[in-house]
Amino acid sequence: MDPRVVHVGVGAGVTALALVCALGGAVGQGLAVLIASIVPVATFTAQRRTGRSLHSDAWSLLLGGFVLLVVHNAVSLAAYTASGGPYRGLWYGATLALGYALLAAGGLVATAPMLRSDPGAAIDTAIVALAAAGLVWVTSLGRDTSGASTGSQVRQAVVLVLVCAIVGLVARAATMRMVSSYALGYLVLAVSATLLGTVSSALSEWAEPHQRPWWVALTWCTASLAVAAVGARPASVQVVSRATPGRLSARRLTFLGGALALFPAMATLEHLRGAHGQETVVNLAALVLVPLVVARIALLARLHAAAVHQLTVLATRDDLTGLLNRRALSAHVTTVLERVAGRTSPGLAVLFLDLDDFKVVNDRYGHHVGDRFLAEVARRLSAQVRSADAVGRFGGDEFVLVLEGEPHAARSAGLVAVERALAQPMDLGEVVASSHASVGSAVARTGERTTAERLLSAADASMYRVKRARQGADGAAENVADADVADAPSG
Repeated sequence: MDPRVVHVGVGAGVTALALVCALGGAVGQGLAVLIASIVPVATFTAQRRTGRSLHSDAWSLLLGGFVLLVVHNAVSLAAYTASGGPYRGLWYGATLALGYALLAAGGLVATAPMLRSDPGAAIDTAIVALAAAGLVWVTSLGRDTSGASTGSQVRQAVVLVLVCAIVGLVARAATMRMVSSYALGYLVLAVSATLLGTVSSALSEWAEPHQRPWWVALTWCTASLAVAAVGARPASVQVVSRATPGRLSARRLTFLGGALALFPAMATLEHLRGAHGQETVVNLAALVLVPLVVARIALLARLHAAAVHQLTVLATRDDLTGLLNRRALSAHVTTVLERVAGRTSPGLAVLFLDLDDFKVVNDRYGHHVGDRFLAEVARRLSAQVRSADAVGRFGGDEFVLVLEGEPHAARSAGLVAVERALAQPMDLGEVVASSHASVGSAVARTGERTTAERLLSAADASMYRVKRARQGADGAAENVADADVADAPSG
């Protein structure tokens, strides 16, 4: 539907209902509210039948909520017409609270994909709802409740929290850009009008005499027509399949700190004013709010730790194989050499591998097969060494094993590990390939002092001596079946 047609329709509807509310007395106001609440029911039903609804379950819950509000308004109007006074029985409160609860549930279902990927969003919504409800209660509704029964106060408190929850969901949908500017404008109008109507209705209900101004009914009429305007154009609301979890930022911490400070601040201001009677509400709200804020901070801390871990992995791991990259490998060797120099480690052996067959496989079958070749070698090498040992990809088809222990025993164990890793042909999907390697080594004995750069360079030079010797003897590196080792000075 053309937005301009919707705008004109909402404007005309609000104007007509305003006249009914202003001139029709209490019965006219009830009739206007009933008519207005029927409009979103009709709109949502029509959109559901055409298959253009936002989300099947969400649409059903929203439709159910508005149907209950229609029932609530119809019962209230009938009771007033019959008795000449407002109806405030159990049915009145139950249909109103349940109607708003279904509306809030519909909002939650509509944003469920976002909440699954960012569960903290639900906590944020709860914090906003509770804080807003508490602020409204303490600053307006709770100032004078002498004319209100306990049941009436409970009913209004429940409705206020539900309305504020809807406000929180709209705010969250706006921050996630789930709604267009068209939908956002009408949703903001709807929740603002509903909140104003809820507060004003409660204040007039508890005041003497119990007379509600005509414009209060108009706020509910405006809210209903605004929601119908959103329902008339479901495409203005988008379902976000995945959201990026919120991060631990200064703005978010300020928000959470402000939420924690809100109720103590209100209690302090009430005390300075000499007002009493709000202590129970403030304390109960704070008891609920504090665990919510703590849970949100804990979730943000876990997300922050996970992000730091991910950054560490990206900085220290080879993208293709998942092994330590060159920089991380050098850092690990440095750490072990410090223990070796301090005689807290028995020694260190470094094995430097160059795959003799990689270039042939990569050139013949393509880079995608070559990548699988390297990844499989990395997997096999990692599976053969001890958990305390380190395996890294130095670059290209070069791998490094770092084995801590008595140098010659560690070197022998490393050679066995390499032999076992490369013993069986590798199934790469499109081809089955064998792998052989030229292996060089360098060792550091306990008490010796050297650097990671010198040790790795010595192992690298040792590997190239082995490779040159083999090529001179056999003429083709890819035909060498056994891994050779040559010692290199450790510096």
